[in-house]
Amino acid sequence: MALRDKVAATAMNPPVHTLASSALQTVYGSLMHHRAELAALGDAVNEPPYNSPPNAPVLYIKPANTFCAFGQTMCLPATQLQVLARTCVGLIYQPNRLVDGINTAQGAIKNIVLQDWQYALLCDFTLPHSSFYRPPLRYNALDGSLAVPQSWLAWPVDGLRGERIETWVNGELVHSYQTLDWLLSAQDQLQAVSEFIAWEAGDVLMLGCPPDAPRVKAGDVVEARMSGQVFTRTTIMQEAA
Repeated sequence: MALRDKVAATAMNPPVHTLASSALQTVYGSLMHHRAELAALGDAVNEPPYNSPPNAPVLYIKPANTFCAFGQTMCLPATQLQVLARTCVGLIYQPNRLVDGINTAQGAIKNIVLQDWQYALLCDFTLPHSSFYRPPLRYNALDGSLAVPQSWLAWPVDGLRGERIETWVNGELVHSYQTLDWLLSAQDQLQAVSEFIAWEAGDVLMLGCPPDAPRVKAGDVVEARMSGQVFTRTTIMQEAA
């Protein structure tokens, strides 16, 4: 097979990399990275606590207790009837070589090596609330509230431009958005965040999603899909009162 044909075949069928949820390290989420999310703030973006539109990436963290493997369940608190299902593109750092003698990007912040990054979809289950500015921990850190994929794909040739991100509930498509609606491309957002974060193997950066994420309830089966592939599947249950 000619080299050109090999490159084309790789682009059509990117390598799949499996990674247990226990191998994940720090998971960062991007806020106001989707145009609609920033627009939803309206004039409030110029008022406290924001005071102005963001001029750098705005992030939050999903702690390790939130990680939920493919096919597992997420339990709603007894007092909460619904939760938002925010399907996000995730980028994971899996370096193919040591950088400056350690498995971190600290010595190469300015020079992102895209081959060291893979992508997949995650589903961030969050209790409905009006603001991400210092929200109570319970909104963002419920046990099992981050559905993580069972496999990751090699960085795509097109850089994830023009992809359709879908949320399916009980076998039906209930929500979708386009990656073209990001304020920055996947590579540009990664580069911007890398200005102040030293990545370690297993770190994940979730990219932005719109504010109209669907609400799901106990008994629902939620899937994150892109290009026909199911990346996450989670059954929603509810704790006993």
